Amino acid sequence: MKSQFEGLDDFKSFYYIPFYRYLKYDAKIGFREMFFYGLNKKSKELDNGGFDGLKSNVGKLNEENLNFEPKTNRYYEEIKKICKINHINLIAIMTPMCENVIGKDYFQKVNKLYPEIHNYENAVIEDQYFSSCGHMNDEGARIFTARIIKDFFKK
Repeated sequence: MKSQFEGLDDFKSFYYIPFYRYLKYDAKIGFREMFFYGLNKKSKELDNGGFDGLKSNVGKLNEENLNFEPKTNRYYEEIKKICKINHINLIAIMTPMCENVIGKDYFQKVNKLYPEIHNYENAVIEDQYFSSCGHMNDEGARIFTARIIKDFFKK
């Protein structure tokens, strides 16, 4: 774990200050959840199994530009290695994007780099199922989740 963060400018904060990364990077759950748990106070963020569906979009979604080349990801490589060592079946997926995407061939490029990643870019496509171009709303997330469960966990 230490080696993953050593290159960061604020490494010492990450390493020596408990829950620092939650304070810095996690607005909803992280530190606040730990704090409320310590007070034995229930938070609404953990209602519904931790799922807090996004609202539907209003109007046309802003376009998302994926017109760039994917690169190898050292963290993904480490996760794959850890899973292999521990005999864990890693299921990696590419999630859907809205209809208004520039460079949709990005997903094919990722699949060339990482053929083991399951491409679900078209599992949910209509903008009505998105809160923003890269985030499904509550209804879209439920449709997508049902598809993943059907494809990977129901035989």
